Amino acid sequence: MALGKRKPKQASLWADARHRQAHPAHPFYRPLNEILERAQFARYVERLGRKYYAPTLGRPSIAPGVYFRCFLVGYCEGIGSERGIAYRLADSLSLREFLGLSLDEPTPDHSTRSKTRRRLSLGTHQAVFRWVLKLLVREGLLSGKNLGVDATTLEANAALKAIVRRDHGASYDEYVAQRMANEGVEEPTAAQRQRWDRRRKKRVSNREWVNPHDPEAWITQLKDGRTHLAYQAEHAVDLDTGGLRRVHLRGKDNIAKRLLIHAAAFHLSLILRQLLGVGTARQAADLLAALCFCILRLMDTANGRPLVVGTPWPTARTARPRRCHHRLLRRHHVALSTGC
Repeated sequence: MALGKRKPKQASLWADARHRQAHPAHPFYRPLNEILERAQFARYVERLGRKYYAPTLGRPSIAPGVYFRCFLVGYCEGIGSERGIAYRLADSLSLREFLGLSLDEPTPDHSTRSKTRRRLSLGTHQAVFRWVLKLLVREGLLSGKNLGVDATTLEANAALKAIVRRDHGASYDEYVAQRMANEGVEEPTAAQRQRWDRRRKKRVSNREWVNPHDPEAWITQLKDGRTHLAYQAEHAVDLDTGGLRRVHLRGKDNIAKRLLIHAAAFHLSLILRQLLGVGTARQAADLLAALCFCILRLMDTANGRPLVVGTPWPTARTARPRRCHHRLLRRHHVALSTGC
């Protein structure tokens, strides 16, 4: 057999539609799309964001229904970055069908979605969250009798060394040098400033200090004990069903918009978990892989051949179980996953 070589090919001008094989519908995104279409989600968000778009002029933009669906995909696939969502959308036919895009239409770019999120107000994203919350109440998955408040801190992408005074704009090193000059130490070095600042009693207050690059980030103590710039996220959780009654992020409205859509996606996953038993696309893929594994095992059992996954344990070389810290290494089941 001759060696095949990959050669650059010129794209054809015409494509026969008969050569495009119909792909099976995704077991997770198809019922999710049915829920959204049944509740007329696209029509609601188009009416909600109509005031942010020009009636006649301007280039064609992303439809509001497609914009919010992109962030639903990011939550269900476990993708946090804008570019990662764009790569995933361009690579999957099932996600194209979920967005309502044909094969010859381009998927939304990450920069376009970022600009759209900055231009749509926080109230628009809160309205979408409340709309999904009503859908959750309609399905009987939100009682509202037993509520708990959960709060956490999200580390900001800003340096604590860049903070300045709110009154006169001096940096932290300039402030320490001025305090040392008041005590008679003129023109101290960086090492002297660090030693002097380490010995004195200090308290950095948000009323006096601010980061000029991220004014909405607060100086706070993280869970690991470090002092850093962060945001505070608070949730009101329904203890009976796990639904989120309220979502609030202090500071950084642009991050709060994405947090609200992720909370709405979590509510949709609760509805799908009640219908399908899985709440994300990765869980649906793991369930499908487990079903395929069971079918293969039944086929091999019917043929009289036991199905062995991996190397039998223990082997002749390791006849005795090895100890690892405080417990014995036990044989574990092999987890199969097709990925997402």
